[in-house]
Amino acid sequence: MHDMNRINHAEHNQGACDVQQFDMGDLILREIDISELSTVERIVEVALQNTFEASHGGQAMPGRDGQHPVRQRDFFGDNGVVFKILVGQDIIGGIFIRFDRAERRGVVELFGLSAAYHGKGFGQRIWRKIEQIYQDVRVWELQSPTFALRNVAFYVNKCGFHIVAITRDQQTETWDMFRFEKISPSERRGGGRT
Repeated sequence: MHDMNRINHAEHNQGACDVQQFDMGDLILREIDISELSTVERIVEVALQNTFEASHGGQAMPGRDGQHPVRQRDFFGDNGVVFKILVGQDIIGGIFIRFDRAERRGVVELFGLSAAYHGKGFGQRIWRKIEQIYQDVRVWELQSPTFALRNVAFYVNKCGFHIVAITRDQQTETWDMFRFEKISPSERRGGGRT
């Protein structure tokens, strides 16, 4: 179990880092450093673009240019983590998580897999591993566009999230977002710290 105050991060500058890696048989979750950020981010953005096109008859996603610049301070050091998801040596996706340590919250900012890996159970396995790694997180939250019905089904039916609100996307102002939350299993059993 990883303590919310001590998640194995060292300095992430000039290549010096204590990288976490979790082997899951045919899948690997490997923490990235800043130099890999744009590569993993691009894969996740392509997954979102593909989801939009599938639900909008091939139309390009408005309000984005294929880039979704994340703030580096939000995902490196004690503030968060980014994992690339690998099958063999191929990067097939990524997950970007920010932490609010005072509230013991984990916020999934981006989570995506290449379309070729959808429907194979990889996403659910990855999510279970994230929950196992970060057992001290009391509440998980994330957002997904309302047009992404496959995502909604995944988060609700496979991962146990609940829709708690509908909001307007802050970046594009063109579509609505579902906001999801999940109380950790240890909190539901009354085992969480106060």
